[in-house]
Amino acid sequence: MAKNILQDVLPPEKRSIRDIPLPSDRRKRISDIPLEVDLPRRSPYNQEQYEPPSPHTFEEKRVSEFVEPPRRRHSRLFLWLSILVALLILGFSFFTVFGSATVEVTPKKVEASLDSNFKAVKVKTDTSLFYDVITLTKTGSKVIEAKEEKQVDSKASGKIIISSNESKPQTLVKNTRFETSGGLIYRIAEPITVPAKKGETPGSIEVTVFADAIGAKYNIAITYFTIPGFKGDPRFKTIVARSKTAMTQGSSGLSKIAAEADLTQAKKDIHTELQKELFQEAQSEMPENFILFDNAVSIEFESLPNDPVAPNSIRVNEQAHFQGIIFNKTALEKSIAKEVIPDFDGKAIEIPNIQALVFSSLSPDNLIEKDEIVFNLKGNPSIVWSYEELELRKMISGKSLDEIEEILKTQFSFDKTEITLKPFWVKKLPRELDKIKIVESKG
Repeated sequence: MAKNILQDVLPPEKRSIRDIPLPSDRRKRISDIPLEVDLPRRSPYNQEQYEPPSPHTFEEKRVSEFVEPPRRRHSRLFLWLSILVALLILGFSFFTVFGSATVEVTPKKVEASLDSNFKAVKVKTDTSLFYDVITLTKTGSKVIEAKEEKQVDSKASGKIIISSNESKPQTLVKNTRFETSGGLIYRIAEPITVPAKKGETPGSIEVTVFADAIGAKYNIAITYFTIPGFKGDPRFKTIVARSKTAMTQGSSGLSKIAAEADLTQAKKDIHTELQKELFQEAQSEMPENFILFDNAVSIEFESLPNDPVAPNSIRVNEQAHFQGIIFNKTALEKSIAKEVIPDFDGKAIEIPNIQALVFSSLSPDNLIEKDEIVFNLKGNPSIVWSYEELELRKMISGKSLDEIEEILKTQFSFDKTEITLKPFWVKKLPRELDKIKIVESKG
């Protein structure tokens, strides 16, 4: 019998854990153990016989984790292609709906030379060039030193407004008297006619009156007047007057006066300032789309009585009467275009430098009473065909490029047009006007 080698290495006395004595306090009697104890039961699965896996099982599992079956790979590729197509369709729709257009236009322009006469009428018509007259009155003053003394015997004077409540015009003869409540008498130098009342509004007229005698006592403030010649007549109450200005310049004796050279220079300075102010005022009061040329004005100056403002100084007073010829700008621009362009098509144009043209009147003065005038314009007008941007956008919105080309050719006058559409594949302009941008190129 073969010898068991392991037997030689066993200790001479075989010991077991059962042979180790336990302390008395850890010993338990059987009677101390509960009779009913829930012991764990074996799962039925644990009773099955264990079969070791095949050597190929782990390798197959690894391959199956990383390699998809052919059918599943094709399904995922189709999914990605579907998403890509959907995104392309969505992007195309987005840019088509939210697209825009930029239209760059270069208006037609003609540089011309002008030296022609024109006729304009005061009454507006559809075929004739028409004009109007703007009238203004303004007073200016300047205080200067009174260096000289002079014997001055003069009558006071001033302006009054005569009002009439009579139903018919009333004529007042030369030297008609006007009396203050204090008994001072002033007279008119020329015969006048006071207009009749209109409805409840009295007729009125403005005139200058002069004191009945020389002297400073006739220098008075604004007051009321009656007409002594109408005493005992109803017109004494229906025709009255009131001051518009104070009565001044009444003098008798030595008075301080300005040197003639100082007086002349003061008037010149006042005239220059009045002319500037009147032209600015006329520009601001003109109707919209009217034009006033620098040389299309007439200004007359009137010297008013000077006022002493201190023992050694006086105030020089001047009044300016302004008349200006104003033209409708659009009508004048078309008249100029017809004059310098033989084949003018009559479309809307504008002349940006029209104010630089030189105007000269060929008609006599007193323009207010005239119904027509003749004048000359000279210069180099730049004539540019104009357009309304909103009208242009309305006409081309939603149209194809071919349709737009025909519209621009027949309805507008452009030297060059260029249209940029976004996105590039759209063939029509957006219908929404705010998506169409008009850019003007000066060319």
